[in-house]
This record gives sequence, C-alpha cells and structure tokens, in this order.
Amino acid sequence: MTLLTTVQKHPWFMFLSLSVLIMIYLTTYYLLPLANEIKSLVVEIKSARELIAEAENFDLIISKLRAEKDSLDNLMKGKPIEIFQHTNNSDVIEKISRWSNKAKIREIRSLKPLKIRKVDDVLIMPFTIEMRGGYHQVGKFLNFLETDINLIKINNLEIVRRNKIVFTPIVSVEFSVIMLDKE
Repeated sequence: MTLLTTVQKHPWFMFLSLSVLIMIYLTTYYLLPLANEIKSLVVEIKSARELIAEAENFDLIISKLRAEKDSLDNLMKGKPIEIFQHTNNSDVIEKISRWSNKAKIREIRSLKPLKIRKVDDVLIMPFTIEMRGGYHQVGKFLNFLETDINLIKINNLEIVRRNKIVFTPIVSVEFSVIMLDKE
C-alpha cells in the first residue's frame, strides 16, 4: 500500500500528518525561543525580587535610624550641643586637674600643651601628661579621657615602674583634643 492509496482510503491521515508537521514547525520556531525567553524572564524576576527584599531591608534600617535620630533629638532638646566645641588649653588643663582628683591620681608630675595643629577645619590640640598612680586610678583617669564630650585621641601610653621599692608606676600619656575650628 502506497501513501497515496492510504490517503485515499483514510482522508483523516493527511489531516493528522499535516497537523504533526505544523506542530513540529511551531515548536521549533516559536515555542523553543519563547521557552528560552521565559527562562531569562524567570531569572530577571528572581533578581528583581531579591532587589525588592534588599530595598525593604534598607527601608527598615532607615526607619530605625530616623527613630533613633528623633529619640536623640528629643533627648537633646534644650541642652547645648558641646561636641567639638572650641576650647582652649586652660579649659583642658582644668579638666585634667579635675579628672586626676576624681581618679585619685597621686601626683601629676607634668602637664604640657604642645603646638596646636590645624588640618582643614579641624584643630588638634596635643598634650603630654606624666603622673604617678596605681593601675586602677590610671584606668579611671583614662576612662574620663575616653568619655569626655570632646573627641580625645590617645596617641601614646607608657606605664613604667622606676624601681622595685616604689610600687606606684609612672604613667606618661600623649593625647590630642580634636575640635572644629570656628574661624
């Protein structure tokens, strides 16, 4: 039986064959490229969802920071802002004297202001102090330096016990008070 006789006896066979050929053509030229495009769109959608999640996370962080700022603003209402305020050597020396008394430092051997440096809009006021006191007293004193309203940077710290008879060490601290220049 030939193909022509099969088509004549069974007319639906030609319709079926033609349908299969059309399906193969559509699949090859239309559906496969669409499937590849769909795959790339799925990847882009996944990436976009990740970016949206990150943006939502940033929004949450920003709202927390705004709440923190508002809280600090409420806390500071009516209080003068003293951070980085211009000060002078005598103010710093007075603070050092007060802190050494509070920390019960036995003796301040020397307290020297060094030459003030200006870097852009910032003044750097370096000092050296040599004192005698126990480790706990020195720790308290350093804590006062650390928690001052002005930014204070400790550049050098040296603790030396001069001899075996005297147990109280001599402490040398080199520090800088950093503030904005008002001029």
